[in-house]
Amino acid sequence: MTRIYLAHAGNNREEGKRIQKELESRGHYVKNPFDHSFIAEFLCKRWDNEPENRDEELSIAITDLDKETIDKCECLVAIVEEPSVGTVMEILYAAEHNKTVCILTELDSPWLISHGMMMTEEELYEMIGGNKRK
Repeated sequence: MTRIYLAHAGNNREEGKRIQKELESRGHYVKNPFDHSFIAEFLCKRWDNEPENRDEELSIAITDLDKETIDKCECLVAIVEEPSVGTVMEILYAAEHNKTVCILTELDSPWLISHGMMMTEEELYEMIGGNKRK
């Protein structure tokens, strides 16, 4: 069993849940940051770009928890269908803390290439292994 942090943008939650279920069905422990209870509160506020409405305390709590969770995992799997500041920061943090970083993307970026292994979903399942449960 591998402990996996699943990084993805908020608009990729359905894809994230699908991949999370597949990894869990193969016996891996998967932590999806969108499972945090206070993410919904942040998502409701983030679309309002007025500086006086930004919640710095909540933002710090979210990023601190994400980093603590990455620290406890062996591998970070990132779904990068389009640029996402949070996902890229999670990739960088994991790479700098010597975690295995697997990036599911078709984007061509030197930053992604230099901080992780670019692969398809099928290549991820081959590399990470695990027995598919029925």
